[in-house]
Amino acid sequence: MLGRKVLVSTKRIPGIIGTKPGHLQTPEEARTIQPIQKCYVDIGLDSKEEVEATGIRIGDPVIFKSDFNEMANPDMVSTRAIDDRIGCAIIIEMFKNLDNDFGGCLYGIFTVREEVGLFGARPAITGLDIDYVIALDTIPAGGTPDLDSVRQLPIYLGKGPGLPITDGVMPSMFQYIHPGVRRIIENMADANNIHLQILTLLGQGYATDASAFSYANSGIPTATLTVPRRYSHSPVELVNIKDAVDVYTILVAMTKDNENADLSFI
Repeated sequence: MLGRKVLVSTKRIPGIIGTKPGHLQTPEEARTIQPIQKCYVDIGLDSKEEVEATGIRIGDPVIFKSDFNEMANPDMVSTRAIDDRIGCAIIIEMFKNLDNDFGGCLYGIFTVREEVGLFGARPAITGLDIDYVIALDTIPAGGTPDLDSVRQLPIYLGKGPGLPITDGVMPSMFQYIHPGVRRIIENMADANNIHLQILTLLGQGYATDASAFSYANSGIPTATLTVPRRYSHSPVELVNIKDAVDVYTILVAMTKDNENADLSFI
């Protein structure tokens, strides 16, 4: 976190997470990651009164300042909070472009607090008459030299959406893909010549809102469809935008064929 540019409050006041000069650090300090309790944000003012005059209040959010970057391959883009702004963008584009012949009722839900316990998912869906749910998320991707990708993380940028068969943090959160929803996703991917990256990712602390959706309303057939991304939960998350387009294409195809959806378990 040290040395990062940040924006403070909804007024987006620029600041810097300060750091002790390296010249004055002890050898132990130079080797130690500073805990958040010892971090501070420098906004370039010298007194409490000056800070309060900007409108900053106790409890205001502080977010990383991160530029949107196209990489050398322009299909690759990097910025903060791709997890899960990319899912929000897909939902928005779906609603902008869907025609009126959709055979059913479509809900697009943005949830909160997924990262700290899936707390937003269940109340968001409770009481809705829903046949099945697709949780949109991102998923960690391999392909970097610090991973044995084949053994640890066999999913890659630019090779299609990730379709995790399971996700959850055992034992409190767990979801296994519903066979009927999986069949629908795979059929739509095949019909549109989209390659799916199918994997399990258990024991690695990976969970999505699907783990909550599955148990809402006495149980709902659920699957997770994901955009692979590198550098999880950092200000420089990296995705291949073509993977997001593939997720969008599959979802649109599902809505257009919704009246034929077969959710039978076998």
